[in-house]
Amino acid sequence: MDPELFSANGRAYYPKRDHRKACCLFLEDMICKGLEIEPQIYAEDNKIIIKWTIVNRVDTFL
Repeated sequence: MDPELFSANGRAYYPKRDHRKACCLFLEDMICKGLEIEPQIYAEDNKIIIKWTIVNRVDTFL
């Protein structure tokens, strides 16, 4: 992906974040979508916990 297009998409998806944070979040979204995993973010004891779960996984073993 073109760096300028990547930066523009990051800022479009996360307009209230600064440039670097928006790009990091956009990259994380791209990776999660490509690997078909879903992040679960929640707060616990003043800490942010992030866990990922696989969404559409089909195992076929022969």
